[in-house]
Amino acid sequence: MVQEHRVGVVGATGFIGRNLLAALAAAGIPTRAIVRRPGTVRALPSEVEVVPGDLTAPGLLPQALAGCTAVVNLVGIIRGNVQDFETVHREGTRNLADAARAAGVGRLVYVSAQGADPASANPYFRTKAEAEAAVVASGLPHLILRPCLVLGPGDGFSTQLAALLRRAPVVPVIGTGRYPLRPVAVDDVVAALVQGALGRVEGCYVLAGPEEVSYETLLRRAMQAMGIRKSLVHLPLGVAQPTVRAMELCSDHPPLTSLQLSMLLEGNIGDPDPAVAAFGLRLTPLDTALRRAMGKKETPT
Repeated sequence: MVQEHRVGVVGATGFIGRNLLAALAAAGIPTRAIVRRPGTVRALPSEVEVVPGDLTAPGLLPQALAGCTAVVNLVGIIRGNVQDFETVHREGTRNLADAARAAGVGRLVYVSAQGADPASANPYFRTKAEAEAAVVASGLPHLILRPCLVLGPGDGFSTQLAALLRRAPVVPVIGTGRYPLRPVAVDDVVAALVQGALGRVEGCYVLAGPEEVSYETLLRRAMQAMGIRKSLVHLPLGVAQPTVRAMELCSDHPPLTSLQLSMLLEGNIGDPDPAVAAFGLRLTPLDTALRRAMGKKETPT
């Protein structure tokens, strides 16, 4: 067991968090999950210590971080108003950075997003960039990761897409469907996070997958991964955009928001080579990532 490290993880019960905890536990690295409601947490590795902590309640954080050599911030939201994004991303990350300094934590690891930009009109990308600035301003050694769309068992995108592909008689494609994407496997993201938490890599890196595809191509490859054959029908933006706005008015949890639609139309790509070199990654092929994300068992070779 590696004794000199203890890694705190905020956002530990989310999709990436669960995968990261499993990897840290498998490597014998003492790990602490910092969660808002410890009594409700289930299905974490038995080796993981669970303590209360909340990025929006800074008074709890120094105690939650005591004894940690690194803290990984995975907290992020994709729904809410502008104030929600500012509170969770920007202010929450500032609170964590202040608490990390107070607790003597040695390094910060932050999962941002490819597309983060302080000048963006999109509050998700703007506040992610502001959170990055808070990490840098902390003065602590740090790693900032900007992943593209992350695929893996239980991720929100693949879960919703699999349900749509199974149930819909035809598969809707919003607009042209030509929006470029470079999905990356969660295993590759976790491998980079572990290295960052152990202080092996610092700086800011984009994590992009090995293959660039259009959104329409991704839908076709997802159907192939699931063994499904259905027709694709293009839905013009003039129909899709008001439909999404109407869903937002009718439901507190619509399947797609206007913000998410705008992010899809922008595309999400980046150069994977710098991260591959820095972390020594062998990126998971897209079709393998899709099969795992869609719940298909790997075929032995």
